[in-house]
Amino acid sequence: MLVQRDYLIDYDGDLLSPLWVTYKLDSARLGNVERIDCFRQDIRLRPESASGPSDYNEPVFDQGHIAPNGDMSNSANSVLNSFIMSNMAPQYCQFNRGVWQILESLVRHWAAEKEVVYVTSGSVFDQNDDQARDADDEAPRMKANNGKERVGIASAFYKVIVWDDGDEHLKSISFLLPHDQTDLDGDEALEYLNSHISKMEEIEEVSSLDILPDAASEPSEATKLWPHEGFVSHSLVNDVCRRTAGADQQ
Repeated sequence: MLVQRDYLIDYDGDLLSPLWVTYKLDSARLGNVERIDCFRQDIRLRPESASGPSDYNEPVFDQGHIAPNGDMSNSANSVLNSFIMSNMAPQYCQFNRGVWQILESLVRHWAAEKEVVYVTSGSVFDQNDDQARDADDEAPRMKANNGKERVGIASAFYKVIVWDDGDEHLKSISFLLPHDQTDLDGDEALEYLNSHISKMEEIEEVSSLDILPDAASEPSEATKLWPHEGFVSHSLVNDVCRRTAGADQQ
């Protein structure tokens, strides 16, 4: 477990990737600090257990934030602290800059409306699709240009958003997204997200995680997108990214 001021990471020292992150997203802490690229190894980890930028020196995958820097925009320090490599997972650029980034923006839209939400995001390793987490040694690994294959590649990513409606009633919406090269924008991306709303129980099963262990009652789970009037879905996928289409996991 790695503790930051703004979020928690459950890090896997074999897969060299975060299994999950969790944090409170308070609209009052959403600021205007822009992205400050500062990818760096987490010095709290032993070298053999820590990923570094060199592991991502290859042509296919992005260094994908699991706790997004946009959720930490209240200060420069918070933004910088989101760029530690223990918060990164290999993500196809179409995924990272497309539907995943759109979902991150949508969560901030909901946080601004609801004032406070609680976010848990993580990686799924289930290559054989048996709805159970694979053993670490079964995960495919990203192959860096230096020939090393160290960092595990997730088969899917999830995000669970929980909101207390003020009457001690928890409401939640959960997404389970295949980690692939789906490339969508605008309304099509929102329709895709709507079609990948999941039950929290399904995410817990495939990730071996109890997401709300101390909740007094089960949340009311959404089966369609929460209202999002005024939200504009905008993909950041570019032509360079699209040229990786069809690339196989290494």
